[in-house]
Amino acid sequence: MTAPGDASPHRTPRGISLWLRLAVAMALVAVVPLVVVTWSAVDIATGHAEDASKEGLRREAALHAAMVALWTEDQARMVLSWPQLYGGDRLLSMSQEAQRSFPTAVYRGTPNAVTALMVDGDGVVVGMPVYATVPGERPVGSASRAQELVERLPLSDALAGPDVVHLGDPYFPQGATTPSIPFAVLAAGAPSAAEQRVLGVEIALDLREELLAATTSTHAVAVLDRNGAPLLGGDHPLVRPERLRPLLGTDQAVDFSLDDGDVRGAIVLVPYTGWSLVVAEPGSVVLASATDIRRNVLVFLALATLAAVLVALATASGLSRPVERLRDAALEVAAGRFGESTRIARRDEIGELASAFDHMRERLRTSHEEIRQQQDEIEAFNRELQERVLDRTRALEEAQQELVRAGQLAAVAELGAGLAHELNNPLAAVLGLAQLLRLRDPEDPDLADLEREAARCREVVVTLQRVQAPEIEPRDLPAVDAESVVTDVEELVAGSFRQRGVTLRVAHPIPGTMRADPAAAARVVAQVLNALRAGLEPGAVVDLEGRTEGPWVVLVASADRQVAEHPDRHDDWMASGHGLWVAHQLLHRMGGRLEDDGQIWRIALPSV
Repeated sequence: MTAPGDASPHRTPRGISLWLRLAVAMALVAVVPLVVVTWSAVDIATGHAEDASKEGLRREAALHAAMVALWTEDQARMVLSWPQLYGGDRLLSMSQEAQRSFPTAVYRGTPNAVTALMVDGDGVVVGMPVYATVPGERPVGSASRAQELVERLPLSDALAGPDVVHLGDPYFPQGATTPSIPFAVLAAGAPSAAEQRVLGVEIALDLREELLAATTSTHAVAVLDRNGAPLLGGDHPLVRPERLRPLLGTDQAVDFSLDDGDVRGAIVLVPYTGWSLVVAEPGSVVLASATDIRRNVLVFLALATLAAVLVALATASGLSRPVERLRDAALEVAAGRFGESTRIARRDEIGELASAFDHMRERLRTSHEEIRQQQDEIEAFNRELQERVLDRTRALEEAQQELVRAGQLAAVAELGAGLAHELNNPLAAVLGLAQLLRLRDPEDPDLADLEREAARCREVVVTLQRVQAPEIEPRDLPAVDAESVVTDVEELVAGSFRQRGVTLRVAHPIPGTMRADPAAAARVVAQVLNALRAGLEPGAVVDLEGRTEGPWVVLVASADRQVAEHPDRHDDWMASGHGLWVAHQLLHRMGGRLEDDGQIWRIALPSV
């Protein structure tokens, strides 16, 4: 711990100052809602302006369409009035001269007529067509225009629908700048086509003064036929017939926008004709009011933002200075100097914070010496604890060494017991043969020496057999946790496995509780693992896992390759075979068994 006066206050690298961050934050808090509201107001104003423009364009288009429809109906009524007065049987009963003069009467009684004629049911002109020949009074007709009228008359519609005037498709006659409309009506019906009479009238669609009077450079009115061909006003740059053609043919008014909003307009179907009336304006005209609103609002927003920033800077400066003084006081306390006060006299939350900080400094001053005393005590206790740990570690190391020596002695004892068992029968045979030979030659000193030494070897074997532990009753064995046995063995053999270069993998936890002598069970597992290790090449892997199978706890040790497969490992494997015999003997005493197929070893002990 640093003593007072040993360290200086630490200051972090200066970044963005607190007052500036406060100013920016307060300005954002004030300006962002204002920007959102302003932007929303501009959007709403723009939307209202667009909606008003669409509605105005739609109403204007509907009015112009109604006017065109009314004009067309008036022309159709004038044409229909003549068959109603003079048509039918009355017309057929007239003289040939009177029938030839009937188109003349129609022509003179229809102000906008350019050509009037009569055809029979086969479309053959009856009499002479009548057309204007004086320029200036009416559109000038001609014989070629009369023939074109005959070709464009809706003759089949007129024959199929009497008492109704049928309109043909509008067209521009050769040399004409005004479109013409063919009107056809059945004037007299008869059984034969030669006696039928159909009145045909070409009427110029001269509505330029009515429609095009509202057309300016920023406002266009046009009439398109059912195929999208322009009839009136199609040459205006705001009208794009080829772009509008997919929008035609619907009974509902259609709003359109071209070139990303540069041109906006409405399309309304002209009743009874199939034509479409188009009204269009530039997008800048449509959004002029919204543009003015946006400009005015942005000016107001800039002024409001400037005012908010100035107020925020002033407020932030008043808040940041006391905080900086608190920071300096905190750094002094961190350096171990508790004598200086914050000297902040405010009646708000910052003043309360300064008072709390001064109180904390006084408490730290009184606790500082106590902490140093406790630190000294802790350091002394740590030294004592370290010494105890070192003593305990040395004791554990000595105990481990004793355990290793005991295991080595036990292994030697078991090795001797195994050798005694193996040598007992051959020694008995040698002793018996020596005794038989002495019966034949009792005076032979060599046979006497042989018998004496054989007897002596047998006594040594019997002595070794007595070293073996007596049989243990399985019911008298204690209950042992298989996990603890395997854990002890894993620690015991880990070093030898590493030295050999063989990997031992234990699948923890090992389930089951078995009835066995803990030391004997550990020796069995160690003997099996060491035997496997001795017969494997470096890089091999031995897996040890446990499971419960009915009344048995089974430990399975398996190698990833054949044991003693390489000739260099055969001798080591044979040298370790005696340990497996010891394992068999210990398992037999505890009521267990050891099974193997050369690569997988199963150690089975009775479960509790």
